[in-house]
Amino acid sequence: MENENTNQFKLVSIIIPTFNRASLLERAINSVLTQSYKNVEIIVSDDNSNENIEEVVKNINSPLVKYFKNIVNLGVCKNKFEGFQKSKGDYVVFLDNDDYFNSNDYISSAVDKFMKYNNISVFACSSEKRRSFTNEVSNEHLGYEGIVSNKEYLANLFVKYDKPSQLAMIISRNSILKSKIMDTGVIDDFILFLSALSNGDAYVTNQVMVVYEIQKKSTTNSFNNQFIRQTSNAIVLTTSELVERKIITSKIQNEIVTYFFSFLTTGENFGINDIIFIRKILKCNLVKERKLILFQCLKNYFYLKIKNKYD
Repeated sequence: MENENTNQFKLVSIIIPTFNRASLLERAINSVLTQSYKNVEIIVSDDNSNENIEEVVKNINSPLVKYFKNIVNLGVCKNKFEGFQKSKGDYVVFLDNDDYFNSNDYISSAVDKFMKYNNISVFACSSEKRRSFTNEVSNEHLGYEGIVSNKEYLANLFVKYDKPSQLAMIISRNSILKSKIMDTGVIDDFILFLSALSNGDAYVTNQVMVVYEIQKKSTTNSFNNQFIRQTSNAIVLTTSELVERKIITSKIQNEIVTYFFSFLTTGENFGINDIIFIRKILKCNLVKERKLILFQCLKNYFYLKIKNKYD
């Protein structure tokens, strides 16, 4: 559906949650400052770093950059939520400190599509993935160009359509505010994507416009009790909202949550990491109904792990 209202001067918030890695932060910020779309704010949410992140921000010396430091370390997901709370943009994008935009028209392309179509809640592009410790480079193409309805996207997630990386999504602020992710106090990229689709469709471009860089020591694949507790609540709450709105079925919810938890174990086969993971789930303070959903999904997940090992 075409949108007759002009959005070309809407504010876009780029939220950079950061913990240390000060040497990489300047590249991320500069990739925003060189964007052709200028009505932006850059929120640097420092999760009580040991390094002098504030000095990096001061040296850049741009009024567009706003620096905030947590008095205690909150963890990745809560720090992202804090950054969102401090932002004011009509559209938001989360940019980790080691990632960057490699197309100067990334933000303007997204705003253009939001201006044209009032039924979309997320603009998603393809990504270039780099491993800093091996110099390996690959492109993660979404494989589609145009509008995809939320029902179509989620019904064919990982079959026909891939999930965009965190920085490859520019999301309508209203779609986040209207979703149950606001009740969780945490933001994870996959859960954020699901929340956006609970309130609108997606515009997808196959064009590579961002670079996602993986460091040797990364928080992407690490987890602890706090992270599991926070994301366990959020993934079940968010997917349950999608079921309630009849955007997905309970079967698709099961598949999505199973996929989500498959990334929280580090071993390729069922082993000690899986046992540790189950123990941590058991310690989580979840209501009974959510634990039942989690265990059903975990049962399916571990069945598939064992099946794949011995088939």
